[in-house]
Amino acid sequence: MPGVYERDIPIKQLAIMDAIAKTKSSKTKFFSALRKGKKLVQLDYHWQLEVRDNRGHMGVRDGKDQTEWDKQLRFPCKMRSMEMRESWHVSSKTNRTEQVAGPEKARQKSEASVKLKKKAQHRALSDSGPMAESPDDLSTADEFAGAFWWLFNPVSPYFTLPEKYRTPAGCLFSGNLSDFHETTMQSMMSAAFVSKDEDDIILDGWVGTDLKNRFNDWGAHDTEGNGDDNLRVYTFKGEEKKILRCVDFLHIGEGTVRLHPTNSLLRDRKTGAAHADAQRSGVFLDMNEWVFKYVAPFSHKDNTDEGGGPRGFWFFEGMMHPTTINGQLGVRCGGN
Repeated sequence: MPGVYERDIPIKQLAIMDAIAKTKSSKTKFFSALRKGKKLVQLDYHWQLEVRDNRGHMGVRDGKDQTEWDKQLRFPCKMRSMEMRESWHVSSKTNRTEQVAGPEKARQKSEASVKLKKKAQHRALSDSGPMAESPDDLSTADEFAGAFWWLFNPVSPYFTLPEKYRTPAGCLFSGNLSDFHETTMQSMMSAAFVSKDEDDIILDGWVGTDLKNRFNDWGAHDTEGNGDDNLRVYTFKGEEKKILRCVDFLHIGEGTVRLHPTNSLLRDRKTGAAHADAQRSGVFLDMNEWVFKYVAPFSHKDNTDEGGGPRGFWFFEGMMHPTTINGQLGVRCGGN
């Protein structure tokens, strides 16, 4: 079976018809990196978020009976899976004539599959909250929540996370991009380290271009001083004349951050347009803590040609959710 290899992401099999197999995973790297879970079998899906409480480490006196009992609490969440579709259509005249790029039907069908997968990624990296279809409201459909919603504002009609299950304030940044410094990231990583309560954290940062360039600046000059101290080193060997001005990995005392520029952040759920602060923002996630579960995998349905030409649509149904949001970071800069 065909596979696509992505940097730092294990091989993934593509078992979805010929057209969807043409989709480049590099176009939807975040969605491809999501861990895939078991198929959902119920309308209202329930799961639990878990945070381990601190425990003392005192000894027990010899001969003392056990008189105290404890348990690990979890917080129940509920959400519904979301169906998404992308249609395609070719007019009768176009379908009967030869096009420059080859058969138009095959092209339209393939392009629709790519669009659908990108829509799924836009939803997953959005700030849209969960919604449930209501019998008396024909404009409402079941929708799952995006990563920005989980990190910044996990309040819904279905549940409100208690404080201990939310992203700690020290792991979030909401100022101007110019105020986001190396020391800011260091403090956020320290907060994530304490929140996660583990010996090391590895986060994948899905960032807009402006925020990515802010990281790049840290490798070019001293942003903590007056900004004039050059940190760049030029190495010219033979014909290899390059200036590297890029930061893809951050190795900080508390862990590692891998940066992935993406154009899928904070897209409007109705228009698909990016929010004004999309390129200045980013989420830094432990990808082991996020899962996507299907009800129906990516599939295609041909519709009847009633004279206007061939048509059909791609669809899938599923939902994304975290197992915990502790130890993860969010940056949303409202201005430069």
